[in-house]
Amino acid sequence: MRRVAIIMFILLILTSPVLAEPRQIPLNEVRESDEGYYIFFSALLKLYSKSLDDVLDENLNGTSYERLGLILNFLIEEQNERLRHFLPPFLELYKGIGKIVEGQRVFFKGKMLSGVAMMKEGISESELALSDIEGLEFKTENDVKRLNVGEVRDKLERVKDLVSTYEFLVKKKLSENITLALYVSDENPFIYENVTFYGIARNFSEVTVHVGNESFKVKVVKGEFSLNYTFYTPGVYIAYAEAGNIRSNVLRINVTRIPTRIIVPKVVVGRIFQDVIVNGSLVDYMGNPIQGNLITSIGNVSVNGSFSIKLRYKKYGNYVINLYYPGNNIYESSEASVRLVILRLPVTIRISSEREKVRAGKEFRVYGNVSVDVPIELCVDGNCSSIEVENGSFNATLSINDVGEHEIYAYFKGNEMYEPAKSNVIIVEVYSYPVREIAVAVLLLFLVFLILRLRPRKMQGIEIGGEIEELLKREEVPEGTPTVRDSYRRIYFTLIRKFNLGRSTTPRELLNFLKDKPFWDHLAKVTMGHEKEVYAGRRLSLKEVKAFFRALGNLMLTLILGEEP
Repeated sequence: MRRVAIIMFILLILTSPVLAEPRQIPLNEVRESDEGYYIFFSALLKLYSKSLDDVLDENLNGTSYERLGLILNFLIEEQNERLRHFLPPFLELYKGIGKIVEGQRVFFKGKMLSGVAMMKEGISESELALSDIEGLEFKTENDVKRLNVGEVRDKLERVKDLVSTYEFLVKKKLSENITLALYVSDENPFIYENVTFYGIARNFSEVTVHVGNESFKVKVVKGEFSLNYTFYTPGVYIAYAEAGNIRSNVLRINVTRIPTRIIVPKVVVGRIFQDVIVNGSLVDYMGNPIQGNLITSIGNVSVNGSFSIKLRYKKYGNYVINLYYPGNNIYESSEASVRLVILRLPVTIRISSEREKVRAGKEFRVYGNVSVDVPIELCVDGNCSSIEVENGSFNATLSINDVGEHEIYAYFKGNEMYEPAKSNVIIVEVYSYPVREIAVAVLLLFLVFLILRLRPRKMQGIEIGGEIEELLKREEVPEGTPTVRDSYRRIYFTLIRKFNLGRSTTPRELLNFLKDKPFWDHLAKVTMGHEKEVYAGRRLSLKEVKAFFRALGNLMLTLILGEEP
């Protein structure tokens, strides 16, 4: 069906656009619809119409009919029941228009009467096919639709007028010189295909038409006669007409067997030790199923329209299955081939690291799982070493000294049974202690410690002299001394910038978002201290202030170092 969708897309681009507003439909109200087929075949009818335009323009080099044939060949190969329901009358219409196109070419090549006869037969077949197409019902969501064949029918009527003109001119020319003439609707018919012999007989009431070894008496009406005939055996037949002592021109008719086609996918992909299924069908040139036997490299296959071949391979690689239909007295032979791509069994590897950031030289572990026990190599920046696998699991302890980002992955080279596999790639950042940042953090903690050491003296009731008391007042709240509110704001904005969060993120949302980070416990203590003093309006005790700044210091160090200090 994918190829049908592609063809539909192309046709809808080449023809007028079909627009639809998007809608939401409850799942329980969705039902099978032919809307897509209706749109597709409506567009396809335009290509039929263009094929008739080429005939009306007497354009013998037109490409519309050939393009139509390419599309129908794709459709014949589709294994879709609903499509096969709609397709037959379109194939009949294609066949009828084909006779019109070919008849016009025969006409301009000099076999005028045969060309006219072929075009007339094509018109009759096309009219019948159009009636069948007009009767097709396409079930859509709300109603039943039918295709509008008016444009094609109108052009077919114009072609009929053109053929009448051809016929009038030819007969007028022949009436001056010919007493008895015979022509046929198709000089190259298939076996069992009906053809019509036409003739002109001046001053005769009856003629004898000879076809091969058979002879038929035919009445002459208004100087013309006709005979329907079906060939049941392939071969070359000689046909002519006789009246009295006069013999007509001689026709040479080449009757061939019906063409066939083996429809199979060009490539089938499978795996070793698993069933590989090749589905196909045997059809005639009109897509009708055929019964018979196929000769293949693995033996004969019985066909009842369709067939299925089950294969299994122990070794991977490319194989070719050749299919041959020998044909019979009715059907021609045909052949096809399928390329089989047999793959090894797949392997899946997943790895993870206990740390995303690690100090240079510090050990960390990498864990992994593999779908089957196969030899695994663990690679760091492309340098690989073997690792043992047990019951589908493996782990390794690594230590990296080079600062920077490093790629780690697991790799299986593959063997006769399993195909190569590579795990996901994890990135581990290796760092060294940043001396400057640590010094700043320690200095900040030292300042906080001094502030907290100065405050308790007054709270504990220690008698202090006036000058010292005045000095301590200035020392208690020096300019720039960090408060709980200000300290939290600094770390808050640092975190939302680091993790690309919006400024509308609340402290609680920030805490929840970072719950998997190694510094979460410290952030939780800082957040609770901030909420108590700022939101609840309760002044923190000395013990709580110490806990707040201690957690804040640990949080800052963890952010700098990437691990617990």
